[in-house]
Amino acid sequence: MNEIKIGDTVRSFDFDHRDLDGRFAFYIEGEVIAIVHWQGCDRYKIRVTDRIVSGQNIGVSEDFREVLPPVNGTPMTLGGISHGVVKMHRN
Repeated sequence: MNEIKIGDTVRSFDFDHRDLDGRFAFYIEGEVIAIVHWQGCDRYKIRVTDRIVSGQNIGVSEDFREVLPPVNGTPMTLGGISHGVVKMHRN
């Protein structure tokens, strides 16, 4: 797994599956602008550029400009570890 750092463009998935289109595609895309400690764990602070819900880009609303998913490898409350943020590689 590539280490994610400030300045990277990432995709953060809402669920374990990684669908990029169709009704099970739920994720945001954006830039990591910081890594912060919040609610007991380190989190990526992501400035959202695109928001995909059921495969449709619904855009970025005023109240959804930044998100704070846990840093990959963080233990999750219900078991397992977080792994929902992936670095995007642009060609």
